[in-house]
Amino acid sequence: MTFKETVIERLQGFRPNRMICFAIDESPNTLATIQSALGSLIDPKSDLVVLLHCMKDAFEVLKYDNWSGSFEDYQNIIQIVDREYHTKGTNMLNEAAKQFNLANVQVEAILLRGEPKYTLVEEIEQLKPNFVVVSKGKVDGQVSEIPYYFAHTLKIPILIYTF
Repeated sequence: MTFKETVIERLQGFRPNRMICFAIDESPNTLATIQSALGSLIDPKSDLVVLLHCMKDAFEVLKYDNWSGSFEDYQNIIQIVDREYHTKGTNMLNEAAKQFNLANVQVEAILLRGEPKYTLVEEIEQLKPNFVVVSKGKVDGQVSEIPYYFAHTLKIPILIYTF
């Protein structure tokens, strides 16, 4: 089962004309994408922006097969890493939301846990936005494959920002 936490809820009673999902990651291009979209793409009066960030599952990152310590130590490390991922993801979503709040755009922010490309696609398909915005950039020193996966998997319009 996928972990899902709404970090920021939309304003009660707000009925958007369009819902636009933004995939948020650690890449420096994310904030540049937001700034660019605010200048040309978003209508503050009628659009709802849904920010999505998927944190990795600590169990997948720290495989027990490779662990040489006790199981109890492994569980403690998993909890610590999971808290760090959660804090980092929440901070990223809040930072992105600030940019939209300054422009008076309605925002909802959702933190997910799982394999990012699959989990994000699953959430986007459930939300049924009008379109998705994602930036092409490096995460953990590697070019993110998420924009390409979105382009080949999602059946809604996708705007990929490159810088």
